[in-house]
Amino acid sequence: MKFLLTRGKMSENEIKQLTGESRQRLRNLSKSLLRLHKTLLDAERADYEAKNGKPASINEIFRLVLEDPNFAWLRVLSGQIVLIDEFLASKQTVTETDGSGLIEQTHKLLNFEDENKDFGDKFQTALQNNQDAVINYKESLSFTKNK
Repeated sequence: MKFLLTRGKMSENEIKQLTGESRQRLRNLSKSLLRLHKTLLDAERADYEAKNGKPASINEIFRLVLEDPNFAWLRVLSGQIVLIDEFLASKQTVTETDGSGLIEQTHKLLNFEDENKDFGDKFQTALQNNQDAVINYKESLSFTKNK
């Protein structure tokens, strides 16, 4: 999953710089996704610890999050957060079209329309089992709806 800058497809007259409102919406979306990710990560960690025991150190937890298959599905959400944050931090001119594309991409991910079935299945199960995740999910989804 990645965002593509559309500048190559548009003439200079068609490029509309990202507005302050859109930039703030993307910031809010990123923050909300971070809260959702933390909630999901904490639940996945608790599930892992119940099955395998508590990891010996914080370094072991970090390794599990990066490498263990039980946490792999969360990397899709992590990647989307990184894409949004990199987009917002870009030194290049970013466009409304690109920003809208990231929001749409996130909307599809949160609505189980992404091609990653493993993520969708595990995300749906997590939402069924965790009320805090549902609250964070609804907040994140609200930033992806067309205004």
